[in-house]
Amino acid sequence: MTDGIELLNNPTKDEIIDLVRSNSAVVVWITKRGAIVRVPGRDLLLLPSTDANFFNDPDLRRPGVPIVLVHGNSGLAATDPSWDGSDTFTCDNPQCACFGSTEDMDLHVHDSLWKRAANQKKQCRRHTLRRCRKN
Repeated sequence: MTDGIELLNNPTKDEIIDLVRSNSAVVVWITKRGAIVRVPGRDLLLLPSTDANFFNDPDLRRPGVPIVLVHGNSGLAATDPSWDGSDTFTCDNPQCACFGSTEDMDLHVHDSLWKRAANQKKQCRRHTLRRCRKN
C-alpha cells in the first residue's frame, strides 16, 4: 500500500471478489469507458473517461480505507447483490436482441451499468426539456 492506494498486480478474480464482499476497501475498476467505483456501503459510481491518475488525488483518501485499483472488469459481477457466482451470463429474454447468447458475467455487468447510466441521462434530459416547455 502506498499513500492509501493499493495497486493489485495481476489480482485474481477471487481476491477482487473478497475485497468487494468484505467491504474493507474502495474498489475502482478502470475500464475502457471510464472508472466504476465501489465505496463500501454506497451505490456504485460511474465516472466516464476517468483513468487511474484521477485517484492519485490525496483528497480522495480516507484513513484506514485503501483504494484498490483494478485494471479491467475482473470481479465486477460481485457488485451485483443477486449474482449467483456464475462466470457467465446467458440471456433468457426472448424479446432481447441477444436472446440465447452467453457472455462473461463481469463484462455483462460492466455493459449493463454503462447502458443504465446512459438511459438515466437520457431520461433526465427529457424531463428537463418537458419542464422547460411548460414554463
